[in-house]
Amino acid sequence: MIETAQALESIFEAMLESINERETPIYPNLKRLRRSTVSAIAYRKRTFKSTLLKVYSLERRAMSSTQVYQALVTQADAHAMKFIAVLTLIFLPMTGVSTVFSSPFFDVDFDEDSTPLRVAWCFWKFWAVVAPLTLGIGVLCYLWFQFPGFFSFWRGRLEKSKARRKQVQPAV
Repeated sequence: MIETAQALESIFEAMLESINERETPIYPNLKRLRRSTVSAIAYRKRTFKSTLLKVYSLERRAMSSTQVYQALVTQADAHAMKFIAVLTLIFLPMTGVSTVFSSPFFDVDFDEDSTPLRVAWCFWKFWAVVAPLTLGIGVLCYLWFQFPGFFSFWRGRLEKSKARRKQVQPAV
């Protein structure tokens, strides 16, 4: 619609230029006919210009609603990513600590009939390390999202102390 309205507007502009380039008729009836023709063409030009402005407005509205939709989809993705981050927050310390320990916490003995699956005696060490580590990382993430200025404050202090250390070091 935009292209059509623009094309018609330029056609009407060309028609008006063509009429204005011609000599003004001598006869009164032809003068009246020319004025009414110019007026009708100018009216049609204004009409299509108005239509063009309405189409531009509709296009902006459509773009705006598309952007709102995209923002909602992005927000839903952000919630999903936050959920994945929380799951990682819970299970990553466990996998890291179990990798460091890399010892079996379960004794499996299928030869005995009584208890083929036994928990190793050092299994408590795993939870003694993992529970505080997970809790500490969870608290840091909570602080990170609830108080973003807190970490920027400490980052600024660290940068200042690095700058002071560079000034104090003697040139070699």
